[in-house]
Amino acid sequence: ASSLGMVVVIPKEDAEFGARPVAFIQYAARTTLTPEHITAHCQNFLPKFKIPVAFYAWPQELKDGYKVSRHNVAKLL
Repeated sequence: ASSLGMVVVIPKEDAEFGARPVAFIQYAARTTLTPEHITAHCQNFLPKFKIPVAFYAWPQELKDGYKVSRHNVAKLL
């Protein structure tokens, strides 16, 4: 069983780089994953500039489903 439900990664404005990736995460029940665990895992597969620099809890106003509007998520930042 996965420890993550849904994950959406979107760009957030950044003064130094223009934009940096941030992630909104819906954790599965009773997960022990932390943002540090996720970052360490991502380092095995992604270039550093693609690894999220911040992790946010899944917003309650987003409905569960397979397709989430990145535009609506970005408005929450």
